[in-house]
Amino acid sequence: MSVENSEAKKNSFWNKLADIGDWFDRQVYGIKAKLFIYLALTTILLPSVIGILADWGIVNPLFYDKSNRLLTLVLFLYILISIFSWFSIWRDENGIWSWKTALPILKISLIESSKSFLSIFKGDKFEIIYNLGLRVLVVGVVLLGVGNMLCVFNDFSGLAFDDYKIAFWFLDAGFLLFILGLLTFALSLVLDKEDKLINRIKNDLSIKKTRSKVKFSDTSQLVVNVADVNQLELIKSKNNDVVLNQVLDCIKSWTPRTWHDENEYQVSLYHKFHRDYPDLTVMMEYPLGGKRRADLVINESLMIEMKKDFKSQNEINRASGQLEQYIDDWKELGNGPIMLLICKDNFETVKQPLENIISKKKVFKDDIIAVLGNDTKH
Repeated sequence: MSVENSEAKKNSFWNKLADIGDWFDRQVYGIKAKLFIYLALTTILLPSVIGILADWGIVNPLFYDKSNRLLTLVLFLYILISIFSWFSIWRDENGIWSWKTALPILKISLIESSKSFLSIFKGDKFEIIYNLGLRVLVVGVVLLGVGNMLCVFNDFSGLAFDDYKIAFWFLDAGFLLFILGLLTFALSLVLDKEDKLINRIKNDLSIKKTRSKVKFSDTSQLVVNVADVNQLELIKSKNNDVVLNQVLDCIKSWTPRTWHDENEYQVSLYHKFHRDYPDLTVMMEYPLGGKRRADLVINESLMIEMKKDFKSQNEINRASGQLEQYIDDWKELGNGPIMLLICKDNFETVKQPLENIISKKKVFKDDIIAVLGNDTKH
């Protein structure tokens, strides 16, 4: 791509719009779920309080309807903006957003989400009820949001939607699913005798996570073939690090199809972590310095950078340069090792280039870079 063409695409409408979404994502990264919970609770509780005050004659009854609709609209808009900001972070190697890059990510996300949905029917009964209740609750909030959005639009524009029939249909269906989700959610907590769900919720809301503290003193460990069971078990026994060992086990059992680019592998592995290791906090496209982002971050202490088709010298040099940039950002955050994961390649082919990256770069002398090769021969 020529410099002029690249600059033109960076200044395009879609890329500028994506930059706004990227900015929003960086502002709320890591607290999106908490903000959603706080907004949902406010949407539920505040109108109820206003309704009680209206019954006592303290406030105008109309204020209840207005506040309920506006709060639900804010919650719905927050969900839409969050989805948009997630969609905007997917760029090509030149940092340019395009439909060509984003649509395959949407496709793989839908495929992996369907797998994740089917996985909710696995596990203990209370976990199945919990997962179903949570999803019904979210659908209920979305329907409430659509219904209130129609009502708010009517209030401010004076246009009617069949005397609110469509809006009320959304509101009634949303309220029914919302209550059903709450009851199902409460039932799952009652059935959870060992408090597994309570602990999971506390872990999701907690800032403190089990962090990786591994330091690689043995340089022979730095290039790893996850298909080599003996090597894998040796590394796990030597380091005895909970987070690292779970990551290694997840990658070992990960069998992705052959995707077009590394972003699709990234989404696939992200969902694999969520399905198999729900206690780990996995973040995708984690913001670093400037406009740089890490592919995956586990428990805010282990970073994974993913590469595909690690054969050409340009790709090898690019990976080495990226790691040099990332390592300074990562050290400033006080975090642990960085793992370079090669997707769908032959281990013997990539082993030497990987060893060269580590041994020739003085910036990697602290042995905080772990490099993994995923061998397609097994």
